[in-house]
Amino acid sequence: MNLKQIRYALAVAEEQSFTRAAQRCHTVQS
Repeated sequence: MNLKQIRYALAVAEEQSFTRAAQRCHTVQS
């Protein structure tokens, strides 16, 4: 697991939403 994945996992936990976490991390949801 790299740093980007850890940050994304944290964002998902904090936002409780994959969509909001993706927006926050500037990532597209696949």
